[in-house]
Amino acid sequence: WNSLGLDDALVKAAETQLGILPTSVQDECIPLVLGGGDVMASSETGSGKTAAFALPILQLCHERRIREKKKKEKLPSLPSTSSSDGATSSLPPSSPPRPSRQPP
Repeated sequence: WNSLGLDDALVKAAETQLGILPTSVQDECIPLVLGGGDVMASSETGSGKTAAFALPILQLCHERRIREKKKKEKLPSLPSTSSSDGATSSLPPSSPPRPSRQPP
């Protein structure tokens, strides 16, 4: 499992739930999917096809989440302003709200 390019947590879950070694369909498909390749596989029921597609999808989702979290950490903070009630806002002051139209 480690040689397939999966995160340690996914490797541990795969070893626990699926067995010590990946099946041949998993061994062939997981690196291709992680590399962005298109994969179509057919094999017997119980050969691990679902995990062969699900594990790399989970891995890619995990990597994307990490990238987005790092990107958010790099964003500069906007200065905040305080209102009379103590609430803060990072939005600039706006014009007063318009009166709502009442139906006739």
